Parts: sequence; C-alpha cells; structure tokens
Amino acid sequence: MTRVPSAQHPLVAREGYGALLVTTVVGIVLYLILGAAVAMPAVPAFLFLCFHFRDPHRDSPSLPLALVAPVDGIVTDVGPCRDPWLGRDAQSVAIAMGLFDVHSLFSPLEGKIIEQWSEPRHADSSQAVPRRAIAYLVRTDEGDDVVLQISAGQFGRSLRFTYQPGERVGHGRRIAYAKLGCHVTIFAAAGTQLNCSLGERVSAAATVIATLVHNTPVSAISHAESGTDNV
Repeated sequence: MTRVPSAQHPLVAREGYGALLVTTVVGIVLYLILGAAVAMPAVPAFLFLCFHFRDPHRDSPSLPLALVAPVDGIVTDVGPCRDPWLGRDAQSVAIAMGLFDVHSLFSPLEGKIIEQWSEPRHADSSQAVPRRAIAYLVRTDEGDDVVLQISAGQFGRSLRFTYQPGERVGHGRRIAYAKLGCHVTIFAAAGTQLNCSLGERVSAAATVIATLVHNTPVSAISHAESGTDNV
C-alpha cells in the first residue's frame, strides 16, 4: 500500500499565527522594559501555543474506496444507523477530538461538496443530533454519497472550514480547523464496510475507518459523463 501526502502546510497551523505573534511581541516588550525575569513566562506560553497549534504532516493511504479518519481522537460510536441528513439506512462512525489532539480536520474521501446543512432534514424523535451541528454532503466521482457531520466539542465551537459547496476536496486533504476541538460523525451507505471499533484511537488522514463497497464495478468517467449530479 503506497501512501500520499495529505497536504502541504507548515508544522504550526496558520490559525495560530496571531496568538504566537502576540505572545512574541509581549515577551520582547516585557524584556526590554522590565527585564528577563518578568518576560520569562512568555517562553512557556509560546511553547504551549506551538504545541496547541501543532499541525504535523500526514500521509494518507492511496486506496480510492477507503474513508480515512477526519480527525485525531477516539471512536465513540460505530455501526448501522439512520442518516438524519439524507434519510437513509447508513453505517456511521463518530469520533471525539480531545482538547490536546491535533485540531486540523481532513477530508475522509475525494469528491465534490454537493450541499451544506445546519438542520437535519430527516431526524426523528429517537435520534439525538447535536445542537448547532453542520453537515457537508460529499459525492465521489463514482456516485457515493458521504455525509460529514461536525459539532462542537465540550469546550465550545470554533470551526474554520475552508471549502464551500461546489468545490472539490481531496482524499485526506486538510479542510478545516477546530481550535477547541470538535466531534465528527461520518454517515456512509448501508453496505459500507467498517474498519474500526468502539474506543479505538484513530489518526486523522491516516487511519482507514471504513471502506465503500461496490457490488458491481463503477467507472468514475462513465458516471461523470452521465450528468448525474442531483442530491
């Protein structure tokens, strides 16, 4: 199995540049005015911010039908369910990102973002959809529909999503950043093969959590030529 780079970005997330700059400037000013002893706390603060905003390089497996984990974290739910966004039987994997995990989000598959929702269209009273959840429908070139649901973590919501409906996302590519962590749930077709278990720790863009299953071979070229692009 070959692996491909997930994205090209620095080791420290862009979202942390402002905080690092402020900490550096404050430290220098305190050193110049009040001396090294007073400025010293700026050093551990700077190092903590570097750790908090770390964004290490990731490699994704080059498996076209594999769904990779979108975030670092623990699998909190896995198995068959009812998709509240598309109203279909589905297989789902829920992952909770911790406060001290890497906070970048990655696309679990390659495809086109078809739709974005803030309210589930098919949820019933038995389904507990997180408040203020955002969902993105990503469709592969082979016609597979996968829903990426993102909700706030235990420390609140602060999400920067860099893609919009109509844009393409790459397999294992960086697509968002959650400064204070988040919960992510993936909904795929009912026949999807699950490759993870409850309580398992997964690595974003690297761990294969599920595999899309096609009962008959599907050509991405023929599907694109058919003009099928309806939700």
